[in-house]
Amino acid sequence: FSLRNQLRKQLPENRVRFVASVCNLERQTFRNNTIMESIKHATQAVGEKVQEVTSGASKEANKEVAKDSDNSVGTRANAAAHAVGDKMDEVSHGAKKEAHKEAI
Repeated sequence: FSLRNQLRKQLPENRVRFVASVCNLERQTFRNNTIMESIKHATQAVGEKVQEVTSGASKEANKEVAKDSDNSVGTRANAAAHAVGDKMDEVSHGAKKEAHKEAI
């Protein structure tokens, strides 16, 4: 309100109303942008969680293939390598999920 009082001393009443309206519009726009950013981060956090869980499931499946002595050495080595990659993806998606959650 002090800004409005200062403007009243310097500007005609219709300009004070205009400036006040612009300030209110800017505040509302900021709130809307903040809400949209929060929704965006929440959506991205959910997506990262899905990818994290998917990578974890793939890792576990590859670990089982790597442990199975009925599989060839090449198949087991390939599955073990994929399990390592899946673990890296799982950790990466978990970190991204947390970053999006913090941004909300």
